[in-house]
Amino acid sequence: MKHISQLVIGASVLGSGAAVAAEKDSAVIEPGIVPGSEFVQAFRHRKANTPSGASAILYNDMKKRNLISEDGRMHLFPVSGILASYLKASGACVRFASTVFEIRPSGGGYIVSFCGESGIEHIFAENLLDTTPLGVLHGGAEGMCIQKSLCAMLAGEGGGDSENITFRSGRFEGETVMELKLPFSCDISEGRRLMAEEWQKLKLPNTRLAAVAEEFCYDFERPVRLEISPHRIWMPSASYGDLFTAFEEGHQCISAI
Repeated sequence: MKHISQLVIGASVLGSGAAVAAEKDSAVIEPGIVPGSEFVQAFRHRKANTPSGASAILYNDMKKRNLISEDGRMHLFPVSGILASYLKASGACVRFASTVFEIRPSGGGYIVSFCGESGIEHIFAENLLDTTPLGVLHGGAEGMCIQKSLCAMLAGEGGGDSENITFRSGRFEGETVMELKLPFSCDISEGRRLMAEEWQKLKLPNTRLAAVAEEFCYDFERPVRLEISPHRIWMPSASYGDLFTAFEEGHQCISAI
């Protein structure tokens, strides 16, 4: 069984920042197939101020690729590739398409069992950092998340905001994100059906619905840092608003765990 100091659950933006800070003495378990999915695959467009600290590296890499405007509008899709390059350079052990199904206290740490492409595996970790939106195998998330939404990428201009729909401009001309508020009971199939219904009602003749997000967008009233048990922390990346704040918090939190 592999022994490590830091195990990060979720290759989120915050989780990627944490893994980069922890370097080789860390591992990341991600249920999806790309890093930063809570922003990238959720189409979570949030304007951000110019960052400082470790997140300035991410900002500068995005600026070099023309992915962010002077006023903070972003083109998010290539960000997963940037985060993947950071994870590779850090030397962290990263397992994508892997699902944690058991976390058991043991000998001053935790034995984490997960299922991935290589079958069932186990890792012993001294510290756990859960960065997923709703948490893994704990009830700490109850009541923390205040809004669940589904986003779509539009080719063209959006309409006016309403009670349930918000439009956000992307980095490039004609790039608009439509964000639809949903009930928490809604699954992805129902969410896509509701998105199609709302889109039909909008009647924007010069705009096309280009793609619907693969993940939900979650919003929190404030940033969350919750101790589930000793040396086991839940810090949902999405609760930190924009991706630079999330990356910086992940980088900084390692020394505090």
